[in-house]
Amino acid sequence: MVLIPTAVITHTYVVRPHQVESLNDWFQVLLPTAPPVIAVLSVLFLGGIEKRQPVGKGIVWGLFCGSSAYMLLQAWTLATQYTLISEDGTAHWAMLQLPAIWIALPLVVIAIGIGACAGWIVKGKGRDRRTGSRLQ
Repeated sequence: MVLIPTAVITHTYVVRPHQVESLNDWFQVLLPTAPPVIAVLSVLFLGGIEKRQPVGKGIVWGLFCGSSAYMLLQAWTLATQYTLISEDGTAHWAMLQLPAIWIALPLVVIAIGIGACAGWIVKGKGRDRRTGSRLQ
């Protein structure tokens, strides 16, 4: 739901003349597509992670939860301001690019940390503290 409008807006900026000329421009234009892509990839990883360690599962779950939580904000912004963002470069910068850096990145990092800690806690349960072996 969020990936398609973001990709359409990104495409309109890429095809405009003199809009994307350097690596920095590419980074800025493609940055808002990162959270939806990360959420989709983490769903794919979650499908094959059943046999992994709990910490790894927690990290992937945190990645999914953090990027999905940010996508709620991005979906609301796109639903209410789609026309403005698709036409005005300053609005694209202020409403999609800056939040992707200053909100999405810390949110995903915190969610990954929480997921890793939860996996570490789960990993520790069911083990004998003295020997480290699994309890039956």
